[in-house]
Amino acid sequence: MKILNVYFVKLIVDSIEKIKVKEFVFLILVFVSIIIIVNILNAIISSIVLPKINNKIELGLKKKMYNIYFNIDDIYEPYKYDQYFFSLKNIGVLPEVTSQIGILVNSFFSIVGLLYIFSVYEFSMVFYMFIGVIISFIAIVIKNKINYNITVKNIPNERKIDYINRLFYVPDYSKEVKTTNGDIFFSYLKSAYDNIISEYLKKAKKIAFLDFFSKALTSLTIVMVLFFLGFKVLNGVFTFGTFTMLFTGAQQILSDLNNLFSSFPQIYSLSLKVGKIREFTDVGNHNEVKKSDLTKIKKIELRNVSYTYDNKKNILNNVNLEINKKDGVIALIGGNGSGKSTAINLMLGILKPSCGEVLVNGMNIDNFNINTYYDKISIVFQEFYVFSFSVYENISGTSIINTKNENKAIEALKKVGLYEKVKQFERGIHTVISEEFEKQDGGFSKGEMQKLSLARAIYKDGDIFILDEADSFSDEQYKSKLYKIIKELRYKKIIFIVTHNREMLSIADKTYQLHESKISLNNQSI
Repeated sequence: MKILNVYFVKLIVDSIEKIKVKEFVFLILVFVSIIIIVNILNAIISSIVLPKINNKIELGLKKKMYNIYFNIDDIYEPYKYDQYFFSLKNIGVLPEVTSQIGILVNSFFSIVGLLYIFSVYEFSMVFYMFIGVIISFIAIVIKNKINYNITVKNIPNERKIDYINRLFYVPDYSKEVKTTNGDIFFSYLKSAYDNIISEYLKKAKKIAFLDFFSKALTSLTIVMVLFFLGFKVLNGVFTFGTFTMLFTGAQQILSDLNNLFSSFPQIYSLSLKVGKIREFTDVGNHNEVKKSDLTKIKKIELRNVSYTYDNKKNILNNVNLEINKKDGVIALIGGNGSGKSTAINLMLGILKPSCGEVLVNGMNIDNFNINTYYDKISIVFQEFYVFSFSVYENISGTSIINTKNENKAIEALKKVGLYEKVKQFERGIHTVISEEFEKQDGGFSKGEMQKLSLARAIYKDGDIFILDEADSFSDEQYKSKLYKIIKELRYKKIIFIVTHNREMLSIADKTYQLHESKISLNNQSI
């Protein structure tokens, strides 16, 4: 299309110069027809085809990122989380790479066609244009490399900004945010933005010079071409039509050369981001090495396990603990910060022991596919969350609706004493829990959300039930139902509870205590 534009300009100007009216009208009609056809094709590709392709690519990449999140060890270790944050934020670069390659190919073929036209009339001009563009290209490469390094250095600051943004839209933080002095949030936000601009300003003069240099060189090249062609017209070598064609062609070649050479540093810059994403996904792929699927959890053991945060004092020191269903209800007690949550996270494989090992059915937990392990675990966390989906989706963990799953969800709600409320809603168990995505029928208190969390655990029907302060927000009626559920599951499932509640401790068959990084059974060191 670009070549036709250039050549049609010559033909039209020549027809005007020679006063050929019919030829002029014919050329205009043909030119307009070509423009309409090309624009229709471009509209179909850019508005229908490419969005579908890019959407599919982005969805596939996000699914892969989320799968890596599920499988990778110690995801919240700062370096790994920086990698994860960078990868998720820059996940759109692959469609961008495809777009840049398209620009590169388009520019290449356009240049080849235009060079053919120049070879017929004045090929020497191309040499001078190439020199200007190549020097400009080198300046752009250097500038993009500097910008990439600034982006990488600013990842921690971007994370801080993202965190502050989350505080202002995640409902769980709303009360604390509103009742806290807002200065602290804006102070952190300002600090992060100041750090970002500070990193940029360190290189700003160099970036500005490289930007000015590359653009000025392009402008000077166009002036040189204009002077050269104008001189040829004044000497009677070229007609006005040829002058117009070659000048338009020269501008187009310069534009295409800039696009071509700009694509290389742009692709290079994108490739640096892709490389960093690949670095993260390679770690994820390493974690996705084929492992054994777990069919049933018979017992879990912490054997000589120690755990240290940031190479400081041990939270757990040479701890030994075995839980299985024949031992009935197993309780773990301890003061705040004694390591109870750490012990649970080690059992879940969320944390890795500093030394010792976590065994499932006598084998190291790392030998198993972690997702098949999680499939067998029903858990109510102390810091529990429900999702902004329907009651049914929160309990079942699926958006697939069938009678069997619905009945199972209803039974779970009945067991925790929440069904009578839910069935009053217009949409019943398909009521959305929050108004984040759509208007809901009714609200849920903190205690009711804890009941939903327990209903989720009951629905899942895992081989092990882990209840971490599962009665902390509820009334006596709910506690009575909870104790009844625990008694029903005793010896049928592995029951592991963390609690401060004396009544719940009274139904435990074994009680372990964590104190000063050590664990003891009924006050006897083990």
